[in-house]
Amino acid sequence: MAKAKKVSKTETPSGGQTPNLPALSSGAQMTKDIPEGYKAKRAITLPSLSIKPETFYNLRIEDAMRISTVRDKPAFEADGKTKKKPRDPATICTATDVTTGEQYTYLVNSVVQENLRRDFPNDTYVGKVFKIANMGKRQENQKYYDFSIIELEAS
Repeated sequence: MAKAKKVSKTETPSGGQTPNLPALSSGAQMTKDIPEGYKAKRAITLPSLSIKPETFYNLRIEDAMRISTVRDKPAFEADGKTKKKPRDPATICTATDVTTGEQYTYLVNSVVQENLRRDFPNDTYVGKVFKIANMGKRQENQKYYDFSIIELEAS
């Protein structure tokens, strides 16, 4: 039987003790310290991925796009009185970065969403690998980001 790792403690403001746990930056790190004799069966929660301007990912889409159940909380404008219009819920899917093996809840940009649905009807994009790059905005006043989407296949 493997020995449990010793964890240092830090005093809380109320005088109690809490363990100093290592920071976990990704789901992949979560699987590193699994006790001997056990293996990860499946990830229940996944880190979210939103492709930022001038970056790209090589993603395998694992399931069909769907509307998130997470909704914006009520918010107010700077004057504190005028209610802000809540954003529409995000379109999401599970995606795997084939370069790193990391799984994500991918927040699908509307431009990517429309292109995949147009070119792959009936969710036929599921199981396929795409290089998806956020190219940024061509003009400062442009509302949407430009994306480059390339379907990849194993060679």
